[in-house]
This record gives sequence, structure tokens and C-alpha cells, in this order.
Amino acid sequence: NDCPAENMTWHEAAAYCNWRSEQAGRAQCYTIKKSQDIETDRSASGYRLPVEAEWEFVARNRGADRQFPWPRSRGDTDTHPANYRQRETAQGDGWQWTCPVKAFPPNELGIYGLGGNVWEWCEDW
Repeated sequence: NDCPAENMTWHEAAAYCNWRSEQAGRAQCYTIKKSQDIETDRSASGYRLPVEAEWEFVARNRGADRQFPWPRSRGDTDTHPANYRQRETAQGDGWQWTCPVKAFPPNELGIYGLGGNVWEWCEDW
């Protein structure tokens, strides 16, 4: 239950948002057609993927000018701020593959896993 979803296509992520919305009794945001085309209703109360600008805004703590979703660059500390691929010569982060979502501290907004671990899907390109 604490592990991130892996090996999921964008369409599967959108379908999961619809399923999660249904479980919560909310209106689904996505209409998935037989052709696999998807229409989004952003006025619906359900769950949806963030657009890239929303993800970026949150990952940069309300748009701060920085390279990573955490306050320091990788070189500022001996500990890893997230689970990301290391070179064989680098100190490990304690995880061979993915890690539980809350294994590393959240950003200043209290959101976990914005960098490293698995790739994130956004609604737009």
C-alpha cells in the first residue's frame, strides 16, 4: 500500500484517476473513448493528473527558482534527498529499486515523492 505504482501507461493512470474518483463518490474527470482518445472535464470534482505547470509549481515550492523538488542540490549533503538512480561509485540511498512513498521527507508543501523513485505522469505534454 505504501509503494508507488510502476509500469503504468498514461491511459492506465487516467483510468486509475476515474476509478479512484468513483471510489470517493466524485465525478470522473476523464471520458475514455473506445479509440483511446480521452477528454478531460477539469470542472469535475474527481481526481485527475496534474498538468505539467501544476506539477512544476508544486515541485518548485510555489515556483521557486531551483533545480530539484527539495531545497538543496544533491552536492550539499551526504544523504540522499530522494530515491534516484545512482552510479556504481555513488553512495547508495538504501533502496535497490523503488521505495515506499514516504521513505524520504516531503517538500515544504508536505507533498512526498515529487522527485526520484518513479516517473510522474502529467495530463499534458
